[in-house]
Amino acid sequence: MAYEPPWLLGARRDMELGVLEIRGGDQHHWRILEYHANTTLHATTDEIAWCASSTGTWLIESGFQSTNSARARSYLRWGISLSHPAHGCIVVTKRGGKNQPGPKVIDATGHVGLLVGITAGFVDLLAGNQSNRVCIKSFPVEQVLGYRWPIERLRR
Repeated sequence: MAYEPPWLLGARRDMELGVLEIRGGDQHHWRILEYHANTTLHATTDEIAWCASSTGTWLIESGFQSTNSARARSYLRWGISLSHPAHGCIVVTKRGGKNQPGPKVIDATGHVGLLVGITAGFVDLLAGNQSNRVCIKSFPVEQVLGYRWPIERLRR
């Protein structure tokens, strides 16, 4: 088996656990609320976008610094930029229509996840808040805003 970064192992575990939103009502998935607790947003519902919250939690739980933000594009200013994708790297993508701003606009919508594969013009991301769950989905390479790698371990 190829090297798996520790944050990717945490994401795989949560995918196997079946972490997903509890739709409707006042109940919210405990794990998604844990993700949010690791951000400055501290959201109390699983219906607030949580891709950055889950990514940050997997980094923190594996001993690495996160952005502590619930904003996906916050990862564009985090870690080191990679010129080429690497297995397990953090990938930030545009979200929505084709007229989304480029990587210099941090406050725009976006998505963030962990790279688990590349196939014919697509990146395969393991992330939270994909179809309201932790799962793997494919995104066109032209939507990618950046590939990032952590550089700072948490001080404990």
